[in-house]
Amino acid sequence: CEELRSPALGTVTLTGRLFNDRATYSCELGFHVVGLKERTCQADGNWSGQAPVCKQNVYCKNPPHIDHARHNALPEQTTFDLDATIQYQCLTGYVTNGFPRAKCLAIDNAASWFGPDISCEPRSCGAPQDTAHGWHAGECYTFGCRVVYHCADGFELVGRNERTCQTDGTWFPKDLPACVLSFECDYG
Repeated sequence: CEELRSPALGTVTLTGRLFNDRATYSCELGFHVVGLKERTCQADGNWSGQAPVCKQNVYCKNPPHIDHARHNALPEQTTFDLDATIQYQCLTGYVTNGFPRAKCLAIDNAASWFGPDISCEPRSCGAPQDTAHGWHAGECYTFGCRVVYHCADGFELVGRNERTCQTDGTWFPKDLPACVLSFECDYG
């Protein structure tokens, strides 16, 4: 078989140029072989396949950070091949809005993440009920927020005076406190 030339930014190593001898291609640091890494001298005196080329390594680094979300990539993974896809999920107590995937793509020989296009909003419990002869203080009705109940003059609070919005979108405790008429007894 004929002598082979090394690809630009790479080398070719021959075991010989006779039938069944092999040519092995490699690339410089920061580049990789595109095509056959190995070719064989055939009985007809030609090398199998086409000569490969060396292309610059293109990959994505750490995926984008999204507040109140996690992704399914391993924490120790810092580089991602082209076409790698990562799925995002909002943390407990948050609702996913938008497209939860990111993909590593290359444009003009530079890799970057496209997506995700999401936001993680705190789950809402809705406005809590007021109790008869009382009211609640607090205007935040999403996961982690608290409201405090108060009674009108002449009434006394029975039950817990505080409720908290839970991860599942419900208030805890479930039962409302009550405002009951307070009496002062005269001992005389």
